Amino acid sequence: MNMLKETKVSYFNPETSLASFHFIHTLKSCYKECFSLNKHLVILCIGSDRVIGDCLGPLVGHKLSSLLKSSDISIYGTLNNPVHAKNLNTTIKKIRATIRNPYIIALDSSLGTNSHVGCVTLGKGSLSPGIGTGKSLPQVGDIYITGIVNESGINNIATLQTTHLNTVMRLADFISSGLYMSVRPSKAR
Repeated sequence: MNMLKETKVSYFNPETSLASFHFIHTLKSCYKECFSLNKHLVILCIGSDRVIGDCLGPLVGHKLSSLLKSSDISIYGTLNNPVHAKNLNTTIKKIRATIRNPYIIALDSSLGTNSHVGCVTLGKGSLSPGIGTGKSLPQVGDIYITGIVNESGINNIATLQTTHLNTVMRLADFISSGLYMSVRPSKAR
């Protein structure tokens, strides 16, 4: 789950006709800083593969790792190797130690209002994974992407466990497609 460090956030409803176009365009404008400063793009997909409402990150990481196999973009957090509460600190340290000048896109599922369920958020700044379930984890990301998988309520852990897989899959398809389209071909910058 996340919390914004900066205030500007864009919402995208994958069900609307131009959402994909606007998502890709907004991503490309966020990347300007990354590529103008010659930073290495890292996509950090946070979540657990054991809870439907929290598996958005690993699903996106899984999809992107096959789509961007031959690129110079680093992807952390897949179905085979998820990045979750227990290994997030270690993963962040590994990224900082092994990648010179990383530009991190942090991606996680989140809970929100009923009217935003099924939407994607994108913004500059970091997110705080685990905040919706009461975990204290480090903030991470130069930009963040979240998929709002369900409505926030009294028992968010139970809510994540009873989230519809269809919602998570639609968000994973939208986000992975948008990320892929916004960075390919990498030589075109």
